[in-house]
Amino acid sequence: MHPKISILIHVYTGKRVAMKKQTSFQIDIPKPCSQSWDDMTSNGQGRHCDSCRKTVIDFTSWSDSELYGFFASNRGHVCGRFLSTQVGRQIHIPHQPHSRLYRIAVAMGLTLLFVHTPELRAQSRPPIVAVDSLLMSEGNVKIDSVMTEIRGVVTDNKKEPMVNAAVQIKQNGVLKGGTITDFDGNYSVKGLDSGQYEVIVSYVGYKTTSRSVVVLSNSVENVRIVMDTSSEKLHTMGVLIYYRTPLIDKYKHSYIIRPQW
Repeated sequence: MHPKISILIHVYTGKRVAMKKQTSFQIDIPKPCSQSWDDMTSNGQGRHCDSCRKTVIDFTSWSDSELYGFFASNRGHVCGRFLSTQVGRQIHIPHQPHSRLYRIAVAMGLTLLFVHTPELRAQSRPPIVAVDSLLMSEGNVKIDSVMTEIRGVVTDNKKEPMVNAAVQIKQNGVLKGGTITDFDGNYSVKGLDSGQYEVIVSYVGYKTTSRSVVVLSNSVENVRIVMDTSSEKLHTMGVLIYYRTPLIDKYKHSYIIRPQW
């Protein structure tokens, strides 16, 4: 069973002090879990730990912005799997975008600008189309290459799908296409010419894996990738402490209580 967490409680004396805007937070795991991640059963939200009977969420591939978004809306005990680089450090809250009203005002201003300058639209460049994250002008897209495709599925060594794994298609070291895997671990890159390519898949906490494949004109090549856990990355699991950085001046509070549960 996981030990209960200790919560930091700040006790303040004197008059109320104005609070500043929150800019960072920190994740700590005082007593990591000793259970094996590979032995846990996969479910819709992560993997189920039979020892503590809780779902362990895999945060190893999450960005700082995604971590902030999750913990800003989730409170209480959370069991998670983290990289050693994600815990015990300050995670800065991302810059907040402008309000919806501001964006509408800007959009209206741009609309009026384009309405009053039709001659600028007539001189605009040829339209740009996106083909699997590569930008090219319409005149450079070949009809036969649109039908050529490399697709497949990315899983771990337990045959579980890898979600949001980065897939790159290179030819002689030059990037020709790229995408990320979907919820089922599937990926697809189209618009390739015939030739030999290298499929490179990367995922945080796993070894980068590559496979060579020869693609014929107007053909679909299936390439399945199995990812192995990287020995270079250390993972930490357990019930975590999520707390925000104290915002009141250190001279304004008297002491910190650490309750013993």
